[in-house]
Amino acid sequence: MSEGTKEPDGGEEKVVLKTHDGQEFTVDMATANRSGTLKNLLSEVGGSSDNPQVIPLPSSITSPVLGKVVEYCQRHAGGGGGTGGVQALEQFDEELVELDKDMLLDVTYAAAFLDVPRLLDLTSQAVADAIKKMSVEEVRHYFGVVSDFTEEEEKVIRSECPWAFE
Repeated sequence: MSEGTKEPDGGEEKVVLKTHDGQEFTVDMATANRSGTLKNLLSEVGGSSDNPQVIPLPSSITSPVLGKVVEYCQRHAGGGGGTGGVQALEQFDEELVELDKDMLLDVTYAAAFLDVPRLLDLTSQAVADAIKKMSVEEVRHYFGVVSDFTEEEEKVIRSECPWAFE
């Protein structure tokens, strides 16, 4: 199965991505092949336009999150040569990462799980930009991390490595 392969009836090969909450997203192979995970999986199992392969996704990838990933992959499947070209894709990318914190982190996780490197880079950079001027406590709060250190242990670490808490 290769990108752009037509089925005998002339239809484009499709794949169905099914989220844990039951939503199904039918995507063409050019879109699915933006994901290394899906590309590898589909090269093993195949599919067709009449009977597309249904791929269940983990519970952490909800339908709103998958919707963002699919939208990204569809826009980028053509390589930027479509309507508006590269500038339109850059604008789309900028707008795509203007998400609330939870959605941004969920899309980042989904991009990592589905192996969509450019989307992972894009969302990771947005997260990095969001936390770069935060204090250690603010970063912990942002990611929901609870300190494993006792108050005394943290004081020792702060005195030994004050640069880490600036």
